[in-house]
Amino acid sequence: MRMLALVGMLIIVVIGMRLAARPQSWYWLTGEPTKSESGESTSASDTDEQIDFRIRIDDPESLPPGVFRSELPHPEDSDQSGDQNESATAIETDDSDPPDETSHTAEMITIDTRLLDDVKDNTLGIRRSESDAYFAVLAHVRDSDPTALRQAAQEDLAFKVLMLDSERLRGEVVTVEGVLRRFASLPAVANDYGISESYEAWMFTSDSGNNPYRIVFSEHPGDLSFGEFSNGQVRVRATGYFFKRYGYATQDGMHAAPLILAKTISRVHAPASMAEETGLAGYVAGLLILMIGGFSLMIWRFRASDRKFHRSDLKRWTAASAEEREALNSLEATDIREQLEQLADESSTSHDQ
Repeated sequence: MRMLALVGMLIIVVIGMRLAARPQSWYWLTGEPTKSESGESTSASDTDEQIDFRIRIDDPESLPPGVFRSELPHPEDSDQSGDQNESATAIETDDSDPPDETSHTAEMITIDTRLLDDVKDNTLGIRRSESDAYFAVLAHVRDSDPTALRQAAQEDLAFKVLMLDSERLRGEVVTVEGVLRRFASLPAVANDYGISESYEAWMFTSDSGNNPYRIVFSEHPGDLSFGEFSNGQVRVRATGYFFKRYGYATQDGMHAAPLILAKTISRVHAPASMAEETGLAGYVAGLLILMIGGFSLMIWRFRASDRKFHRSDLKRWTAASAEEREALNSLEATDIREQLEQLADESSTSHDQ
């Protein structure tokens, strides 16, 4: 029975080790890990090798990050610019069909790509020719319905896809989620769209490696304070329009990051694990205590059985019977010195012969 119990304990330990080595075995407790937006793992080195992060700093229209400049239109161009701004935030619809709620929502969300014709990637800051489109998109997302934006947003765009296919995706609604590293306010800039305050957030997603996103928005989230977030524990989500590959200066030189224009950012709290949601943590703790108690009781019984064996069974099995004791007592005692002397005399006699 003891051998069977030991074999059973060994089997349980081996099975437990094999199950504990599988990450899936702990998802019920910690929750499933967040996956990259593309569904596939991409190393930062592979991303850096394929994406062009070089910044064109010889462009006379480029301005430093956080600095914007907008020129007033000439009087003769006022009618043309007014017509363009009027149609910039809408898509063309067929007047022959009555607009339904879906088409109206799409009309309110979609941005005319003509507004973004002058936007160029990999330029330092916001260029003069981009400032009007910049504030127009920022005002458009400010006035849009957040729920409709989230429903229309693409959530499966990887960092690499966004950077490599920026021309096609410019002006598209995207949702990004990642770790917040910096949150700050931007200086006020005069504009024709009523943007009096704006903020920026730098964040890293699960597939961007050491390459950040820059999120610019006009509404303070309320539950976040300005500063650096180096602990990596604050996660945020933003839904907005992809504007360009934004060039900025770093300690290691010039770099580029996706620029998303959003209404605001929202803090994402870690989802409760299944153990927290269903109260399984207490049951698991109780099961572990029960298993430890069972093993301890088994070991205690083994030790108690050993002590009983030494006290009773071993003594009984090794003790001499009455006949054996009587036979031992009847043996004739012999002095050991006499035996040695006798052996010595016999050895001497045989040597002389």
